[in-house]
Amino acid sequence: MFCNWLCNDRRPDISAVMNGAYDVSTFGVINGNQFTDQREHTPGARYWIPTLDEWIKANFYDPNYGGTGVGGWWWNSINGTNVPLVYGPPGQGQANAGFTLPGGGEYAIPLMSYPDVRTPWGLLDTAGATSEWLETVRVVDAIPYRRFQGSHWGGTPIDRIYAVSADFPSSPSLEHGFRIAAAVPSSGTASLAMILMARLCARRRG
Repeated sequence: MFCNWLCNDRRPDISAVMNGAYDVSTFGVINGNQFTDQREHTPGARYWIPTLDEWIKANFYDPNYGGTGVGGWWWNSINGTNVPLVYGPPGQGQANAGFTLPGGGEYAIPLMSYPDVRTPWGLLDTAGATSEWLETVRVVDAIPYRRFQGSHWGGTPIDRIYAVSADFPSSPSLEHGFRIAAAVPSSGTASLAMILMARLCARRRG
């Protein structure tokens, strides 16, 4: 619904969130475990939840590994290296995951508190705070799940290119957040890129 709102130029009327990238009328659950949500964004949408392929490329592919504009290398870690992240509070670690603070302080660490940790494309906060929902669906034993990637506050760090998980899209967990992808012009043609936008997620306990 947030993607729809962006696609509709942030209009203040309720219709702005009902369609655009996704048709809200499709949202639902049948048989207790079969979600009916539109699985892929509508062709031509300006904003959407990234697919697994888009998210992995935005986090692990180096577009300038062989020189400016010369890609060809997939790093294992989100910081453009094969060295695992160090997890800890700002000033001590590189991502908000794998530790707890008194009074749930890990939940209150603002986004962009690790400015020196960026993906090769320059994205911030793709590790820690929340795992990120993806548009891609995984079906197990005829039950569909939405994919998600990345570590979350207080949880076991999982920030490797191959560490992909899945859950029901209706999961009400503070462990899950999301990032927005957008279509942007590049050299006169349309290309796909992750928009440099902070995740939108709850900043307090539910």
